[in-house]
Amino acid sequence: MDDLKLVRDLADDTPLPTAADLAPARARLMTALAAEQSPRTRRNRGFVLAGASTLAAAAAVAAVVTLAPVDVVGGPAPAVAGAAEVLNQAAAKARTEPFVEPRPDQFLYARSAGGGESWLSVDGTRDGAVSGPDGLTPLPGCRDGVRAVYKGTAILPNLSEPCEPDPAYKRDLPTTADEMLAYLNATASGGPGNINARGKDVMNLAGSLVKPDAKAALFEAAARVEGLEVVRNTQDTTGRPAVAIEWPAPVAPGDKPQKTTLYFDPATYEYLGNTWGPAEEMSIVDAVGQRP
Repeated sequence: MDDLKLVRDLADDTPLPTAADLAPARARLMTALAAEQSPRTRRNRGFVLAGASTLAAAAAVAAVVTLAPVDVVGGPAPAVAGAAEVLNQAAAKARTEPFVEPRPDQFLYARSAGGGESWLSVDGTRDGAVSGPDGLTPLPGCRDGVRAVYKGTAILPNLSEPCEPDPAYKRDLPTTADEMLAYLNATASGGPGNINARGKDVMNLAGSLVKPDAKAALFEAAARVEGLEVVRNTQDTTGRPAVAIEWPAPVAPGDKPQKTTLYFDPATYEYLGNTWGPAEEMSIVDAVGQRP
């Protein structure tokens, strides 16, 4: 008879032991270990046999514990732990990023992978610009509740529209996971329970000029979202090795799912980009048209 098959057949019908079942074996193991440490036992000729028995008991306990179900050993389910682990590692990496507080009169310069450039007002009140096929297109700042109106690259005289400043740098973002969750709830772009919309909110903030502590809080808050999936050994939109976090997306019958995805370096957990492309190169400059 195949002994291994017999063991497997017996194991299939044998219920896994509980923590209470393991207690006597664990107690015998600890007693044997204590006995090995006594001088009297070391001088005894039976030391080798006692040691062998102890090793056998340890192996038995280890084998049983290894086979114990999750509710006995404890710990979260692997998929959930994977998503939280990646995002918390990304938070730790974000806290180490260098950062210099910009002045309100400066501009956030950003260059995309495709070569597009933009100059956004740090406090949202100065006139910025974005590159286009015809040169720089102005992005009027909001001052005293109004901003100028442009057509193409030309300002329309005597015309204005109401506005609120849209700063390129949000200096008052929360820096703890609890506060960030509250902020995301208060500024959510989708309806209650819309996880994919929340993913886009996180994606937009992650790609903005954000203090290291605030970006860390953002990833830590995201780690608490249920239903996130981890995709390891993948690539970002530029082909770089990456580990991805995917946000579930509601899909109508016949439609292809459009998941919101965040990409991180698999070794350092640096944020690499998202569904729409790699993270932009960002710098602070003093004037529109200036480059670092």
